[in-house]
Amino acid sequence: MQVFKFYQYNLKKIFTKSPRFWVILALMLTWWFLIPYFIFTFSKENTIREIKNLEVRVYQNHWNDNTVVINGQAKIINDLTFKEFCQWRLNCQEIKQKRTVLLALIADTEKEIVELSTNSSVNEEKLKKKRSFQQNLKMLESSSFYGFFSLPFNGFLVDFFCHRPATNSSDFFKLVNNISTWSLSGWLASNYLLYWIIDFLFLKPKETGEEMAVLTLVSPISRAELFLGKILANLTFFYVYCLLTFALPFLIYYWWIGANISWGALGLLTLWSTILVPLTFFGLFLCPYLFLVTWKKWVGTVFTWIITFFSSFWALVLYQLTPVSWFPKLIKMENWFFQPSIFFGLGLLTGTIFLTLYYFSYKKEDIK
Repeated sequence: MQVFKFYQYNLKKIFTKSPRFWVILALMLTWWFLIPYFIFTFSKENTIREIKNLEVRVYQNHWNDNTVVINGQAKIINDLTFKEFCQWRLNCQEIKQKRTVLLALIADTEKEIVELSTNSSVNEEKLKKKRSFQQNLKMLESSSFYGFFSLPFNGFLVDFFCHRPATNSSDFFKLVNNISTWSLSGWLASNYLLYWIIDFLFLKPKETGEEMAVLTLVSPISRAELFLGKILANLTFFYVYCLLTFALPFLIYYWWIGANISWGALGLLTLWSTILVPLTFFGLFLCPYLFLVTWKKWVGTVFTWIITFFSSFWALVLYQLTPVSWFPKLIKMENWFFQPSIFFGLGLLTGTIFLTLYYFSYKKEDIK
């Protein structure tokens, strides 16, 4: 019973005494939805020019009469409202056709890179250019494919909500995992909210004397109950955060523009993105941070910056700095890591180890 009361107390403290959550929620929704709307409303001509330049630059060698098609699309866009424009992007046959060809082009490019990497006499400069081209294609496919204001049209989300392209069960689970991981990978969210909540629940009460006051005045209560109450409050906050910043907004958005949503698939995505992946993220990154920042504060701070910028560093290493012979191995390792079962298993294992280490160090404070 004491655990439940302390859990309620901590959860209430997060939402009522930490406005940072509501500020970041507003910023993320603004970035995902309001900014695209205002860009469309006030900068339509510049946006159309950006779409033309982007598509001509990337597609000029892959489609016939490309300029004619783009100019026709630009004329259509001029006459649409924001909602009509979103619906048009979702249903436009030219865009569907281009994306199908683009996905095939990405797959072909990846095969070429693997073949080049296994050739000991390959020109290193040629391989770097091919990798750079592949990276540009992937960036275009993941978000920019649908235009400058494109975040709600991230390629993962379009595949899920609009059921394109057709996938088998293994690919579908990987798609769901990619979407859920993508929703948590933002620099703003991870560095300025998720790690901060750990500090707010576990470190600040010690510094202010609040935790000692609770142990002294609330009887009977143990450190184990305090620990469990904080963990449960943190996980609940994490689940609510993912629901409010990702699952509900994108459901409403795609329902608004008339996407054919499968409620069974949506239920699975909601479970995965609000429970399983946050639990994995908590185990892989937040539990090590909790242990490290308690051990040495500067080590925990360095850890957060490494995790925050690791994806950018990894892309640089993979596509610009990797020796020829290593590239296929690194790609294979990356694909292996993000297999849903592996990803979840590693999070569970890492979380168990570091949470246990933290708990024993926390219990020792009773002896001091």
